[in-house]
Amino acid sequence: MTDEAPKLLARYLETLAAERNLSRYTVRNYQTDLAHLFGYLAGQGTDPLRLTRQAFRAYLASMIDAGVARGSVVRRVSTARSFYRWLRIVGALEGDPLANVGLPKQPRRLPHALTLQKMTAIVEAADGSRPGELRDRALLELLYGAGLRVSEAAALDMAHVDLSELTVLVRGKGNKERMVVIGDPARRAIARYLRDGRPGLATPGKRAGALFLNRDGGRMSQRRIQILVRKYALKAGLDERVHPHLLRHTFATHLLDGGIFVTGAAVQWLTESLRLIPNVAASAEAASQSGDAQVVFVPALQGLAAPHWLAEARGAIFGLSRGSTPADLARATLEGIACRVVEVVTAMAQDAG
Repeated sequence: MTDEAPKLLARYLETLAAERNLSRYTVRNYQTDLAHLFGYLAGQGTDPLRLTRQAFRAYLASMIDAGVARGSVVRRVSTARSFYRWLRIVGALEGDPLANVGLPKQPRRLPHALTLQKMTAIVEAADGSRPGELRDRALLELLYGAGLRVSEAAALDMAHVDLSELTVLVRGKGNKERMVVIGDPARRAIARYLRDGRPGLATPGKRAGALFLNRDGGRMSQRRIQILVRKYALKAGLDERVHPHLLRHTFATHLLDGGIFVTGAAVQWLTESLRLIPNVAASAEAASQSGDAQVVFVPALQGLAAPHWLAEARGAIFGLSRGSTPADLARATLEGIACRVVEVVTAMAQDAG
């Protein structure tokens, strides 16, 4: 292998971080996947810059023969395709050897979600009154009640939370910001944590704008949040593997089970955006054809009881309608609720794939 390929790889990883705003964990995953490919090619005496389609198919076959999980194979193929596409764009290669290489198909599997009873048991397991326990309760309510990623929860600052408006400003993938609506249980838990818990965790003289603090007064890490979620799942008597992303799946499932609100002014947008949810899209289309400009309740699965936080969120949305224009209500509803459904369900589909 020449020195040129590793140099281009380092440049590519820098591009991912600087231009695409990918997190260091995502960049690290890209690096790991490409290092695996480079290692295989080195063993075959092949320079990565002289990779052929046939050589890559041999690499693909070697992973399948070695029993590598199908999801890992798909991820590595996707990473390699992105890298070689970039090599062509920057002029390091005249052509893309992987341009017509398809991704291995994966068996479809339904994403797992907790029942409402199990989810409630996890949240209520954080029932203490010490500063750390108040923080944990607020964290669990927010992870479930807003469907946040663990990275998003860890990155929250005090300034991102507006309890009077029941909103939280979240910075997600690609450094993109969005506003999410929270229910009253999350509002109460966060308010109690800010009043009685966070001051006990904050270190005097240490400036920390983070919402969730560790015992040293610094920002909680993603790993610590993962450990806490598992801790309260065990305390609630659940022996299944519980992690923050499972709470995110559960959020989406319970939201769809309970139903969502949309406004007539935004029905067209919703119809186009919620293609992953056929019954909601059909209801939205019917409302659009009727010309109804009022608030329309679109049930996802009619007849099922909504979780408590969703009922509170519905009340908040109706409260916004007093003195609000249809556009205001559309933004509050769609950005706070429906956009979350689209994002989370899309993520669930990707995770399942």
